[in-house]
Amino acid sequence: GFVRVVRRRDGTERWADYLRPGDTFGGPQRDTAAGAFLRYEAASVAEVFLIDRDDLQDLAGAHPDLAHAFERPARREDARGAEPAQRGLTGALQAHQLLVIDTRLCVDCDNCVDACERRHGMPRLDRRGTATIDGPWQVPTSCYHCVDPLCLYCSVDGIVREPSGEIRIVEENCIGCGQCAERCPYDNIFMVAREPQRRSLLEWLVPKPVRRLFGVRDGRVILEDHEQLAVKCDLCHGYGDGPACVRSCPTGAAQRDEPAAIFGVGRS
Repeated sequence: GFVRVVRRRDGTERWADYLRPGDTFGGPQRDTAAGAFLRYEAASVAEVFLIDRDDLQDLAGAHPDLAHAFERPARREDARGAEPAQRGLTGALQAHQLLVIDTRLCVDCDNCVDACERRHGMPRLDRRGTATIDGPWQVPTSCYHCVDPLCLYCSVDGIVREPSGEIRIVEENCIGCGQCAERCPYDNIFMVAREPQRRSLLEWLVPKPVRRLFGVRDGRVILEDHEQLAVKCDLCHGYGDGPACVRSCPTGAAQRDEPAAIFGVGRS
């Protein structure tokens, strides 16, 4: 999970950092700045291992690298200060794959949006996005593929996570209930009307109750009454050439990567 590092100074709290799986905190680390102190709080469901101070000292004596690992988050936070954790960074750091645009390189051509629409029939991103993180990075409205996603609580497997990490909608399973869209705290899933499917002559002749009773194709019930479909970025799953938005950018402004690789935070 994720642990948020909060610094309090002069009565004001600011997010100083986010710790990701494998990071450490506590131990010899402390904030010595006058009137400031650090607090750690869970930013998602997190499993934390508590090591007794005496045991930690024994381990550090036997393994000097362990003590060094505990010092890294403190040095990272002191060097960066609290400013990088501005509005919008909260969700971004919980991403598995984050789409960002370098505003220093972007020429407002909208090739990324057009490429997405050409591939999927409708754009799955809004280039203007929801937040501009401290520095040149703009975060478009596009799925973060969160490490700890709330949207995956689906009773019909209408949304799944692939072994490679991307989260995608399973159209043949989706019943259009909209629960995944409601659970997404970043509004990166939206509902659209399904395209009407042409029925065969048999489907026209057989009454609906009979079709619903026997309507099974490839082991799936025909969900003909569900008029909506959840839509989100799935990293162009199944295409084999990566996200179309990134490939179409003529200046290299659009990037998809882990937040740690983009912002240099969240990992030691």
